[in-house]
Amino acid sequence: MTQTSDTNSRIARLEALMLEIAASNLRHERTNDNQSEALATLSEGVARHEQRIAEHEEWQRQQEAAIARHNEWQAAHERRITEHEEWQAEQEAATQRHTERMERIEAQQEVNMQAIAQLTAGLVELRNLVTDYLKGRSNLG
Repeated sequence: MTQTSDTNSRIARLEALMLEIAASNLRHERTNDNQSEALATLSEGVARHEQRIAEHEEWQRQQEAAIARHNEWQAAHERRITEHEEWQAEQEAATQRHTERMERIEAQQEVNMQAIAQLTAGLVELRNLVTDYLKGRSNLG
């Protein structure tokens, strides 16, 4: 009987070990399932993160393009300002030359007016002399 009892005891231990193994396998399967779910969730998170990185990189390219366009616009604007300032300086120089020319013309006009006045006075005197000469001749004759 001891042998039977020993055998029964071994069978009981084996059954207990089998139950433990089955429980362990069940826990392992659950852990695997949990890990698979966690891995799936993590993979989804990584995919979303990569998508956001791609979106951010596209946004950054757009921003860099906008900055480049702005810099081109600003350079063109600065060139136009420089061209305008050069034009304005040319206009101011032309105005100054015109003013100087007008001053010279006005000065010459004054000289011309004096010369005309002297010429007129000389003509009047010549007319008087001619008139006197003609009177003197007619008195002789």
